[in-house]
Amino acid sequence: MAKKVSGGSTKVKASQKPAAVELSLFQQLKMLIIKPADFFTQVAPEKSLGQTLLFDAVQSFVGLLPLALFYSFLFTFLSFGSLTVPLFVVGLPVITVLFNFIVAGVSHLILKIAGAQGNYLDTYRAQIYSVFPSAVGMFFFIIGGGLLGFYSYYLQIVGFAKMHKISYLRAAAPLITYVVLGLIIAVFMLSFFVAFVARSM
Repeated sequence: MAKKVSGGSTKVKASQKPAAVELSLFQQLKMLIIKPADFFTQVAPEKSLGQTLLFDAVQSFVGLLPLALFYSFLFTFLSFGSLTVPLFVVGLPVITVLFNFIVAGVSHLILKIAGAQGNYLDTYRAQIYSVFPSAVGMFFFIIGGGLLGFYSYYLQIVGFAKMHKISYLRAAAPLITYVVLGLIIAVFMLSFFVAFVARSM
């Protein structure tokens, strides 16, 4: 409520704020792609664990559906039985959702070491919503591992930075850690393979 002050002017109480505009899901996803910093500052913090989990389940199911159907029909053709269809169509998304919980926990630990200020839910939100472009790519099967996947990594860094109020370099700590670990494992496996071939000759 406004109250009059000297001179006949009105003054709005500082506690009053304009009502927030409710964004549709399409508008939220558009903001995520075009203005990720705004999304992770204004929209993502308002998402509950249930909403984020539901979004993860839906995008995992839709994104993995072509791949799940491909493997289902392949294994059915190889006479593994008709149960392979629900096993892959339902099983792959469920495994993905559980895997995302675990990865978010590891990422959160790395972010805490890097100076993150937020909690696990902030890490989980940033990780899940950043996967959206990659999930879209997976649905079209061919481009899933291409540019959309790299853009998801960019969104993840932005999300971690905004949700945890840290620099982009610190926010990239989980990704850098996974890349380094991946290279170490790849070198180890290559060395093991070379040694195995050398002994076989």
